[in-house]
Amino acid sequence: MYTTAPICNAPLDLFFVLDGSGSVTYANFDKVKEFTENVVNAFDISASSTRVGVVQYSTSNTLEFNLGDHSDKPSTLAAIDSISYQGGGTRTGSALEFARLNAAWRGGSVPKVMIVVTDGKSGDSVASSANDLASQGVDVYAIGVGNYDATQLLEIAAGNQNNVIELTDFNALSAEINQIAQTVCAAAQTNPCQSNPCQNGGQCVSINNGQAYQCSCPTGFVGANCQTGFS
Repeated sequence: MYTTAPICNAPLDLFFVLDGSGSVTYANFDKVKEFTENVVNAFDISASSTRVGVVQYSTSNTLEFNLGDHSDKPSTLAAIDSISYQGGGTRTGSALEFARLNAAWRGGSVPKVMIVVTDGKSGDSVASSANDLASQGVDVYAIGVGNYDATQLLEIAAGNQNNVIELTDFNALSAEINQIAQTVCAAAQTNPCQSNPCQNGGQCVSINNGQAYQCSCPTGFVGANCQTGFS
């Protein structure tokens, strides 16, 4: 049973990091997968529009499938449905770093969004990995369910309280589907990097909740848009 939210056609790389630790339980992990499928169903899934990737984490990390591995909605939804719950401890910081290093982002002006779902306090630090994601222009949404740590949720979202969602139990996930899909879609459509303002191979990063951008310039170029060369 999928959401009836309007389909978002924005070009977007959407990466899910899902808690598969022992405290989640098999029944609740099925609800996490259903939530993920319903969010995905609100987007136009294709190689040129929204692409989806999923990592499941606990004590270890599993790249279930990467961005671009499935180029249409039916195969993406089927891949999510086939994910097997792994169990174990909770190492969210390690999962964030693993996702950062392994996600096949398209780069350029395509918005990068990560949705993290966790049910408990991480056994490792999350701040450093979260800040590294933010510095690379990844907009991270932190969803805490049940026995979450509010401080860690805010750290996962790189200090952006607007990207933190706190829920009492896994049944409450279904009520957040439309809000999350609409928020992510709106952010993607108003991405300040969409016009590719950085020159000479500079990489554009959206900052200030999508209200501005900054350019990371290659060697030999400086300026707000990397427009000035020097030897």
